[in-house]
Formats: sequence, C-alpha cells, structure tokens
Amino acid sequence: MTISVRWWDEAQTVLYHEYIGGWEWDEYDARIRLAVSMLSSVPYAVASIIDYRHAHLQPAGLLQRVPQTIQDTPANLTYSVILVSDNPLVRTVYHSARRMFGHTTAFRKFHVMFDTTPEQAYQHILAQRRAARSDANTAF
Repeated sequence: MTISVRWWDEAQTVLYHEYIGGWEWDEYDARIRLAVSMLSSVPYAVASIIDYRHAHLQPAGLLQRVPQTIQDTPANLTYSVILVSDNPLVRTVYHSARRMFGHTTAFRKFHVMFDTTPEQAYQHILAQRRAARSDANTAF
C-alpha cells in the first residue's frame, strides 16, 4: 500500500499519514476510514502530519474530493494539519482548495502549515500546544 496511517507518538495525539509513490482513490478511501477510526478511538484533540515527500502522482479529481474529506473529519481533529512537502504542486493544490472552500466552517477549523520534515512538523505542534496552554493560563 502506498498510503500508511499510524500514530506519531505513544500518547496518540498526532496522526501521521505517509504517501509513497503513486496512489489511487481506493487506497485513499481505505486510509480515510482507518484515520477516522483511529481519531474516534480517543476522546481528545489530535493533530495531523501529512507527509507527501515521497508521493509522485495524485489521481484525477483531487480538488473535488476536498469537501467530502473535510466534512467526514471527526471533531477531535482540531489541532494543526501540517503538510510535509517541498513539491510546488502540493502547495498549489492546497492553495486552490483554500480559495475554493476556505469560506466553509469545516475548512476554517484547520490550521494548515507546511514543513520540510515530519520531525519539524511535530516540533511545531508541540510549540502550538505549549502556546495554547500558556494562553489558557493567562488571567485577564
């Protein structure tokens, strides 16, 4: 299988998706079902790292799949979604999706950013969590 999904950390707070080579929609759909099952197994917020560094081809119709994918995302995927890629096509697809669907509540809940390695992405997630805890402890 050219798409894998696993927990990045033992605490199961970051879901890691890795795309390798070319992939097809049946693999993607199976990966989504697995990710939804994993997210549904924990009662707290989870971040996501999506690693496209080794992906080569994307099947036709990618942008058309974005609304359904977002709609099907469990509510506890509330932290950052970090795309790991230096491929300009991945950035173009993301920016096109943001222009097309960025007005929707479902799309706006995601804080999407890009990194060059999954390790850097994980460090960004940890920094965001520290900042969120610090903000929550600030008295006004």
